[in-house]
Amino acid sequence: MLAENSILYRLPPGLGSERSVLLDCIRHAAETAWLSYKRLDKDLTWLADSDDGDLSRREAINSAYLHAWGLVDAIHRYGLLHTQLMKSAAKARTPGVPTFSELSAKVVLIRNVNDHLNKTLQNVAAHGNSAMGTLSWITLHKSSDDFYMCLIALGTAKKSKWQFANPSGKDVVFGPSRRTADIHLAMGEHRANLSMIIPEMMNRIERLEQDLEEMVRKNGIEGQQAGSDFFFKLLATASTPENS
Repeated sequence: MLAENSILYRLPPGLGSERSVLLDCIRHAAETAWLSYKRLDKDLTWLADSDDGDLSRREAINSAYLHAWGLVDAIHRYGLLHTQLMKSAAKARTPGVPTFSELSAKVVLIRNVNDHLNKTLQNVAAHGNSAMGTLSWITLHKSSDDFYMCLIALGTAKKSKWQFANPSGKDVVFGPSRRTADIHLAMGEHRANLSMIIPEMMNRIERLEQDLEEMVRKNGIEGQQAGSDFFFKLLATASTPENS
């Protein structure tokens, strides 16, 4: 999602601690979302290609849910931070263009259901969703023009009306595998298209990078940057009675 030389990796000094932290948090939310999306795409593509009876399916399914809910959390976090950035920059809303908060509203709804299961369990059960929600998606066949319509309902089998992802008559967004698309997650009465949120986030990150680059040019501080993303590693020798 971010270019290797993104300005978000090389923020200039003098932005102020609060603004620097906000931009760092936005960058981290975007990176986390992209990492979760890549891993989810990989898991779902593998599942679509897997053979019946493959014992690795259970692990892949659990991995897919881990990354799906990780993506949901990252989208929610990014939305809050993006709203804060727009307020701090005093940027007016573009008429007729939905805000990121509006675009991701369904994602936030399923997150709220999942995060408060102690209060929403009855609602989830009433709508026939499984314990961790229902994942549905499409994956193109490896060697033909056909595609798989896939669905996972994690948990105990019960009478339910599950909805498959259906790409008919609409644009779909393919993930990094270029084969899997239209990833939906449903929880309670809510259902969100996770695939459609990623391009919206990418567009906003790109505009933020452009705005920051322009600010750097106007202030004549090209080439200046504060340090970031430190990793320290120290080798220590254990003390034993023999060498103490």
